[in-house]
Amino acid sequence: MSEKDSSAKEKHDLEALEDALRRVRRPPLPDGLEARLVAAIPETRTVSTHRHIAPLARWGAIAAAAFGALVLGGALILRSLPADTRVKRAGLLNDTSADHILNASINLKIKETNTCDILAPMPNWQ
Repeated sequence: MSEKDSSAKEKHDLEALEDALRRVRRPPLPDGLEARLVAAIPETRTVSTHRHIAPLARWGAIAAAAFGALVLGGALILRSLPADTRVKRAGLLNDTSADHILNASINLKIKETNTCDILAPMPNWQ
């Protein structure tokens, strides 16, 4: 018998078993079972769920929510600023205008580094 034949036979056997189980009659429910089950449900909760949360976790959640609100508020404030102001404040403006280049070159004071000034002075060797 091939593997396909055995898997087909198993599938047929399972389907036949399912059909047989579906045809079995359900036993009748005992009288008053539903009423007893409903009566067993407590009217109020006996355990409060908010007390199970650790205070540290609660404060962590509050801190995370506050941080998120601050980030969102900062993003909204930055978004309301004009675009050139945002770029200048972020230090991302790469101004290539002649005035900027001239002022930058005047303000640069290029000074050569003297290698003798880098190291501490040596003690006198005698």
